[in-house]
Amino acid sequence: MELMEMVCVDCRFIPGLLWEDEEDPGLSTVQIYRIFINDHMSNLKQYKKLLSADEISRAKRYHHLNDHDRFIISRAVLRMLLARKLLVQPSEIVFNKGINKKPFVGEPSNASIEFNVAHSGEYILIAISDSPIGTDVEYMDPGFHYSEVMKFAFNENEMASIANSASPLTTFYLLWSRKESLLKATGKGISDDLSVTVCLDGTNQVNASAIGSKFNWRINSFMVGPGYIGNIAYCSDKPIYFSTVKNDRILAD
Repeated sequence: MELMEMVCVDCRFIPGLLWEDEEDPGLSTVQIYRIFINDHMSNLKQYKKLLSADEISRAKRYHHLNDHDRFIISRAVLRMLLARKLLVQPSEIVFNKGINKKPFVGEPSNASIEFNVAHSGEYILIAISDSPIGTDVEYMDPGFHYSEVMKFAFNENEMASIANSASPLTTFYLLWSRKESLLKATGKGISDDLSVTVCLDGTNQVNASAIGSKFNWRINSFMVGPGYIGNIAYCSDKPIYFSTVKNDRILAD
């Protein structure tokens, strides 16, 4: 009988995280950028000019105006952040899709850069690195009946952690968001293996085939804003740079 290959998934929560003013540290760090959507609404016209015809068409297909505006802001800011590091114009970047439709930079073709985007409610997160990376943000909806997805998403130890927590709702979203960020990083996506993708505090042993990766992973959890929890999954030893993208500064650079 063939033994399962196991990898380590180390999960930590960062208390009292301070978000820096947005700068460009290059690729010497793993970077996570926070965008407060309302702060960027005044830039919509300028942002739209940076998008491709396909992206503009995609934005128009959203039925709700909020989704339309959020997509334009996230794509434009992503283009501007990547353009700095690739030394090209934002409009010159071409996105392609890989395994499980995970997007990547197709042009410039020699771009050694990885990114991932997440959004929820009022916030967008963009993670950038020179190695595989994933991010997730969740609004912790107090009215969500999470018990309906417990057995699908968590193993017995994780369910016990939620049940015994001083704030079960927070712990539910913390663990769920960790799984999301990791499976986005590996390109596996949400699957039937969600319950065996263990993401408790500390170091977890996880079946490599379940997450679609033979790398060891780190997941850092943090508060994005009041009522919002975020995670970043990465497989490098580089430090993480947390910053907020300001609406005036991103256009000025």
